[in-house]
Amino acid sequence: MTYKSLSFLFVLALTSTMFGCTSPLQQGLDLGDPAPIAEAPAPASSTQGEGIKLVAMPLKSSVELGEPIYLALRITNLRQEPVKIIGSLKPGEGLVEIYSIEPRGKKVLLPPLSETDFSSSTNLKPQQTIGDVFPIFFGANGWYFNKTGEYRVLAKLKIPMENGFSNFSSEPVSIKVESSKAGKTLLTKKDARSKIEAGKFLLWRSGDHLEAGIGHLTQLSAQYPNSALSSYISAALIQNYSEPFANYILGKVRAPNCEQVKSLFRRVKANDLPENLLIEGYISQAKCHAESQSWREAKKALDSGSKLSSGRPEFSAYSRSIEEMQKRLSEYFK
Repeated sequence: MTYKSLSFLFVLALTSTMFGCTSPLQQGLDLGDPAPIAEAPAPASSTQGEGIKLVAMPLKSSVELGEPIYLALRITNLRQEPVKIIGSLKPGEGLVEIYSIEPRGKKVLLPPLSETDFSSSTNLKPQQTIGDVFPIFFGANGWYFNKTGEYRVLAKLKIPMENGFSNFSSEPVSIKVESSKAGKTLLTKKDARSKIEAGKFLLWRSGDHLEAGIGHLTQLSAQYPNSALSSYISAALIQNYSEPFANYILGKVRAPNCEQVKSLFRRVKANDLPENLLIEGYISQAKCHAESQSWREAKKALDSGSKLSSGRPEFSAYSRSIEEMQKRLSEYFK
């Protein structure tokens, strides 16, 4: 196997399991400069009925205005027989819905930006737990959590039974949105296109064609370099530059730019970011190390990502990608 083919397989292994957008053709996600987790996990909420346990957990329970919010979801089958889960656990890709109870008490459905075919299913074995993690800050109705205050978030799931579907709901869990000058500037932008494209870019963490949004975010990062939002912006740019992108507007494919990635890593404050983005950061580093044939550095990054994702059902997709990449990389250490 050649060096070039290994690098290609690294990219393939990652993008086949991630959520987001690496090009108009496929989806992916990623991040910035990782560091040890400093804070305890956010409080989780769960509900148990008819032998199904549903747990919802924000990766950060306190965020700045405009900061991307990610939710982890776990489902455990406490029955003695298998339970069928339709599609995936991501909203828009299965039978999961996410609701927000706003500071004034209004309950709002948070529809995703897009929906996909979810004809596939998973048989959840007795006592088995599966999970996933996904962004909930931006969707079909634009920006969510766009005012300061305490929100409550809950997940609902439909599971097929003999006579139709049974509905399960997690208990609401709190997310506190605190004031932020960077967030206020982000969300009060008069140019609607820039604001919407900025949301899409932070959501997909890719998309060269989102020029107005990238410009808006770049200006924000320069204006508020110490804000948490600035770290998310750099992280999204890192993901964007670590992947090739097929820009149909220009009619060409832009190759990865690992020099730009290395520069952006220095701007990221890892403690601002949730664990899933830290894991993606290690994966981004591994891909760029592979591009320069720095095999030991690539292995080190993958091992660090594996350590963070281990034992977390909601991070299982990351674990599978890392394991596959580690297997391919091991050929260079024989």
